[in-house]
Formats: sequence, structure tokens, C-alpha cells
Amino acid sequence: GPFADLWNFNGGLLEPSAMAPVFKAGKTVLTYNNDVEGYRPEMQRYCNGFYQLRAGIHGTFNWEYMGFNGNPYDDQDAPTDSWLTRYPALPELGEVGGSSTGWAGARAGVDDYRYAQTLREAVSRGLKSRNKEAQRAAARGNEVLGAVLASLDYRPFTRGTATWTSEQAGPE
Repeated sequence: GPFADLWNFNGGLLEPSAMAPVFKAGKTVLTYNNDVEGYRPEMQRYCNGFYQLRAGIHGTFNWEYMGFNGNPYDDQDAPTDSWLTRYPALPELGEVGGSSTGWAGARAGVDDYRYAQTLREAVSRGLKSRNKEAQRAAARGNEVLGAVLASLDYRPFTRGTATWTSEQAGPE
């Protein structure tokens, strides 16, 4: 721990009080396997965007890019299901390949992070400005981002926190 510059947490972080010395020491903090299945776009989006912003960490990823047994387009043909960031092209089956919904969610999370980072950079410039209007706008932007991050139902440990709130029976 104390001799490593990079700390990589599986499925979430420690409680904020335990993380404080890690951040104070200037360590790079990453998480991985926040949502092991990777097919929940909403969880991928959260972990790749607002979770990182709220936790103050430097990145997140999953342990596998593409994993499957049998046909990656048929989760019922093998004892375990598939985890794919990108589906392979299988012309013999008429499958052209492409990004999974989980990857689309992860990408949206990266965009969320980038938008917030762009705002943070604008706030920093505005606060340093001699223009009072720019300073006020920067302070307001900082307040808004702070309020958004404070409104999150944040928990340091992410795995298993994404759950369905309702279910609907399919056609009989």
C-alpha cells in the first residue's frame, strides 16, 4: 500500500475516512469490475462518469473486453453467459458485430465526466479572471456541479448496487 503509487480497487472503494490518507498521499486511484456483468448501461455510465467525479478517483475499467462460451449472440447455449464490450463479426451467422449496450453506457459516462471536467476548467479560469461577471458565473457553475454531485446516492462500494426497481412479465 504505502509504497505503491497506483491503488486499484475491485468493485468500489473504502469508506471516505479510509480513502482520505490515500488521496492525501497523492496516489492514483482506480476501480475495476464495478459491475462485473457489464451489460447494464446505466451502471456502466454511472461508474465511468459521476461515480468517478463524486469519489475523486482517476479512472475505472472492467477486467474483460470480450468473454463468451459458444455463440456470443446466444446466452442460452453455454453454462455461462457472455460479457462483451464489442460483439465480434460472425458473417457465417449473419452477425455484423458492434458495440454492446454496456459499452454505450460506459461511453456516455466518459462524456459525462468530460463535460464536468470542462466545466471545472471553465470555473477555474473564471475564478482567476479579473472580470467580476466571469467570477460570479464561475462560482455559480461550481455551485451547480457541487449540487449535482451531492445529490447522488453515492456509496463507495458499487458492485451489486444496481438493481431492478420493477419487472414486467413477458408475453405468455
